Amino acid sequence: MKTDFIFRSPSSSRLILIFAGWSTGPELYSGIHRKGWDVAVCHGYGDFLIPEGILGPYETVIVYAWSFGVFAAMRALRGKRVTSAYALNGTGCPVDAERGIDPAIFKGTLEGLSLLSLTKFRRRMAGSAAGMGNLGKHLDPAPDIEVLRSELAAIEKEYINVRKEEIDDTLPWRRVFISTDDRIIPYESQLRFWKQHPSAPEIVTLPGAHYFPLQDVVNATLPAPEKVGRRFEAALDTYDSHARAQRVIAARLAGLIPGEARREGDILEIGAGCGMLTQMYAPLLRPASATFVDLYTPRAPFDIAERETYVSMDAEQWMDSAPAEAYDVILSASTIQWFTDPERFLSNAYRALRPGGFLAVSTFVEGNLHELDAARPSPLPYLKASGFEEMAARIFGPDNTETLSEEVRLTFATPREALLHLKLTGVGGSASGTPAIRNLLRALTPENAGASPALTFRPLYLVARKL
Repeated sequence: MKTDFIFRSPSSSRLILIFAGWSTGPELYSGIHRKGWDVAVCHGYGDFLIPEGILGPYETVIVYAWSFGVFAAMRALRGKRVTSAYALNGTGCPVDAERGIDPAIFKGTLEGLSLLSLTKFRRRMAGSAAGMGNLGKHLDPAPDIEVLRSELAAIEKEYINVRKEEIDDTLPWRRVFISTDDRIIPYESQLRFWKQHPSAPEIVTLPGAHYFPLQDVVNATLPAPEKVGRRFEAALDTYDSHARAQRVIAARLAGLIPGEARREGDILEIGAGCGMLTQMYAPLLRPASATFVDLYTPRAPFDIAERETYVSMDAEQWMDSAPAEAYDVILSASTIQWFTDPERFLSNAYRALRPGGFLAVSTFVEGNLHELDAARPSPLPYLKASGFEEMAARIFGPDNTETLSEEVRLTFATPREALLHLKLTGVGGSASGTPAIRNLLRALTPENAGASPALTFRPLYLVARKL
């Protein structure tokens, strides 16, 4: 197996690792880029050994795997630390009548492989002339057929020898994408595999063929902080007066701060925004100093402490170098759902707290703003509440963590009013782009004529103490 870097920075601690589809190389994925991330492509599946040292420099690794790349990722990354993984039109059973490609069809492709049959295979993979046009310009028109044949044989041999538990217990699959008109790995076979998989990933159905641009999957699952920050900054003047759900959440979080939290101590707040939570906790804690880290700098000081420090950058990255045992309380409301590695954030928060210090945060979990799902089939991949709770318990200890979940439902007079609410609060800053207005309005229109349009927020609160 080969690994080629599309983008590499000597200072980066985050990696997007792509497992290519069979017969494709790095050229097909050359447009994939995220600020602050290195990007590498694994391909050429003559074996399933990732080169030594590839993962070593990285604290956060996000895996994207397409087609046979799903099986290759499962084999190559056994025992490796991966933050999260996303699959597109692939399974862990590449040669399987029930959960992959029928063995007879696979054998026929292997034995009859030629330049002509490969061209036909690619056409089926693309699904249409337009799709083939987009795909074909990034593929080698005359690859070494015997090399590709040997890769298919290696995939078949590896699968025959693999144990079931090695397929089931592999990577933290968060979401899988399955195309309804996949003519390479049947839709039903993929669905059967993933519904039985112990990681229980979210399954997203896509219209179209086996080939689907991986860039769209990256956009749908990996937030772009600068984009999110621009949208929230644009809503700064209107956020405070319109963010009804966020105000309820901030008040609940402030009320959960333990009474024994150190008063007149040092506070760190992540994602302070317009200061909604800030003004709520300030009278309770009366901090001696306060550090605020956000994607943008507030337009005026909050004046809640004698010493205030404002840091304008990606808070998730900033936390990697936050000073150890520097804070008595760390707070964050409605922010960390944008983080790609929440477990690392919790570890960094633990390190940054002094003994006896508290972490009090709110985030959003699976099902948040579910009314919009019909208009944005690939929304931000929110964590399950149980997954977040398990992370916190591992880091702070189960006896030192408390969680609370609730539902905050806002109703509106019209779908347009609900849509305007999203704009005025910056909540539209999702990773997957902006769906068409007509699709959003349709999604926000209740099926029952007498019902009111609504937006449902599903916050989870965590309070943890460092002993």
